[in-house]
Parts: sequence; structure tokens; C-alpha cells
Amino acid sequence: MTELYSVAPGSTARFNSKEEALSEIFNNIFKTVIQNSLEAW
Repeated sequence: MTELYSVAPGSTARFNSKEEALSEIFNNIFKTVIQNSLEAW
């Protein structure tokens, strides 16, 4: 799973910093784990 983040002004990346991109990745992983847990239950 990857997310692009800007490394220079004027970038068209979805996130402005590495921290924002990592936060999105962690949120997606959390949602996937919860969803899979509920489906298995």
C-alpha cells in the first residue's frame, strides 16, 4: 500500500507531507483489519 506525498512546492500529490500519507495508510490498514475481523466473526 502506498500514498504519494509532495516533496516540493507545486506538487500535485494528494498529501502535503510524509506524515499525512502515513496517517492515511494507517487508517486504511485499520479499516481493513476491522472489516476483515467483522466478516470473519
